[in-house]
Amino acid sequence: ARLHARLSGREGYDGDYKKDGKDLTVGVYFRRAVFESVHVAFVTFASEKGAAVAVLRHRTTGRLICVASVHLDVPLHRGVPHTTDQVASLKKLRRKIDQLLLHPKNAAAGARPGSTPVVL
Repeated sequence: ARLHARLSGREGYDGDYKKDGKDLTVGVYFRRAVFESVHVAFVTFASEKGAAVAVLRHRTTGRLICVASVHLDVPLHRGVPHTTDQVASLKKLRRKIDQLLLHPKNAAAGARPGSTPVVL
């Protein structure tokens, strides 16, 4: 919350973060002079970590971009990273991105799965 207040205030950034009551959480931020927010959403993974996903419009060109900030869990199984959980989380994130791009508000703005750039 402190970082959000600092970035949103005097630093010239806008954005949002996952308000889950945890000290370490995930958010997505952008420069207000360059982008405007069309839609921000959040996803929570089975690990209770998650991602912030935003559809942004570039102020100069009007083009849309979808950006995501992701906090994946890295569980260990006998000391070795176990990737099954990360793969499941990324699949859930992909579904959320597609849902966000298909949302009527974003579709009306021109967002389309497969044609709107996605940056993780």
